[in-house]
Amino acid sequence: MQIISVNYNRTYAIGPFLNEKIGVEATIEEGDNPIEVLKSLKELADSFNKIANPHLEEPKFFDAVGSKGFLNAVQPIDEREMKIGKSMPEQIMSCDSMKVLESYKLLVKNNDEWKAAYDLRFEQLKQIEIKSILDRTNALIKQ
Repeated sequence: MQIISVNYNRTYAIGPFLNEKIGVEATIEEGDNPIEVLKSLKELADSFNKIANPHLEEPKFFDAVGSKGFLNAVQPIDEREMKIGKSMPEQIMSCDSMKVLESYKLLVKNNDEWKAAYDLRFEQLKQIEIKSILDRTNALIKQ
């Protein structure tokens, strides 16, 4: 059997749910080893992919993607990994209005500690609002 040409095709994942297909082909000349030519085509395709998609080389991208592939990048973050700034109960307790506190309502639903902080802050803000209403009412009565 005489091999006249070889080609190499590969689909590269370049982002979540985004792929790019790269293909290269070479003609085998007399004395060429088809396997070595195919290896060269693979290296060429890989090199092109690195040049065309430099964002794939950034460590942040690979850290987000992880060893499980792109699906890992869109999975919910484990509570223990959410160590950015204040803890969730601290964030809840720092809410300065009912409107801001209400933005946590769905987040606290399935966590008893967060729900307890939410309920406590809700009661505190409710008392602050009641006092504010009473103070304004008394001020109007005195006029």
